[in-house]
Amino acid sequence: MKPRLLQRYIVFEFIPPFAVALGVCTFLLVLNHILDLMDLFLNRGVGLALIFKMLSLILPMFLPLSLPIAALLAAFLAYGRLSEDGELTALRSAGLTVFQYSWPNLALGLAMSFFLVQFNMNAAPRAAREFRNIHYAVAQKNPLALFAPKVMNHFGDYKVIVEKMDRRKRRISGVTVYKMNREGSPTRILAPEGEVSAVPGGGLVIELANGAIHQPSADRESQYTITKFNRFALRVPAEMSDEPKSASVREMSVGDLRSGIDESLKKNVSAAPLLTEQNLRIAAGFTPFVFVALGIALGVKLKKGSRSAGIGMSLVVVALYYGLLLLSVSLSNQGAAPAVLLTWVPNAAALAAGAALWRRPEWSRPEFHPRLW
Repeated sequence: MKPRLLQRYIVFEFIPPFAVALGVCTFLLVLNHILDLMDLFLNRGVGLALIFKMLSLILPMFLPLSLPIAALLAAFLAYGRLSEDGELTALRSAGLTVFQYSWPNLALGLAMSFFLVQFNMNAAPRAAREFRNIHYAVAQKNPLALFAPKVMNHFGDYKVIVEKMDRRKRRISGVTVYKMNREGSPTRILAPEGEVSAVPGGGLVIELANGAIHQPSADRESQYTITKFNRFALRVPAEMSDEPKSASVREMSVGDLRSGIDESLKKNVSAAPLLTEQNLRIAAGFTPFVFVALGIALGVKLKKGSRSAGIGMSLVVVALYYGLLLLSVSLSNQGAAPAVLLTWVPNAAALAAGAALWRRPEWSRPEFHPRLW
């Protein structure tokens, strides 16, 4: 088989499982958010066009995680199939090393990494920022979109249950509010009806009518006082009510991160979280290349009939990698070591494991060397 034809064959073995794995991984990662969006559409009065726009922003937010996992699974499945069918044995017998017929896939993994670095730097934080802005707009336009009937709605220390809602008039009925106290039983507020309004930058205001406050006694838990009211305004926090101008670290652009780092250094304040985020976007971007190399190593090692165990091993690799990444990020945020070092620890560990497998004699020294290259 000619070299270019062989390399094209190996690449085409990689691409179909990669596309399938990317779709499946992305779907599983966003499934919980899809259910939330369906709830917003079916139960909370949010329009379908806005739902699709929010979904289009959720997908880029999870691509930095689904792309590397798909690359690992695709490399493992492609080379595992070649190994089980004896094709890799035939190639080795023809005098070819793993690198000679695998470098196009490694180059493809490196191209995905360069793409993901740019994506992490620009598109991902922009999508996260715009998604939160849409949430903010939904909360301001229709604060009852934050509520679901006959379930416990959580707002900070407050838990709110409503029996019925009129979204157009922003009215609620059958209201029960629990104010969680640091010590003792929660304070319970009951009212037959009320109205909900949004306060810019300040959460929600629930204005209740003709209700009662059941305040537990500080001395005896079995006793409480009842205070009746005609009108009572309760201000509660809401996740979607923060001002859109205040971006979190993951929503910051590259320019915002650099400006924040410079400002922190001028004020002699720790810039560890900002430095961690800046370096993490680059280090995490190279995960596809690392995972392709590891996937090839695992796939070549696969024995006949052990594909399911190999897939389980790939998932273990994913869990170990991202567990180590979370630990490294946590230590970096605390300033335990320079962020530029800690954020690269998972990649270094994975590359070390891959290098150990790639240096196996049967990989690097073929049985004979015909002049094919």
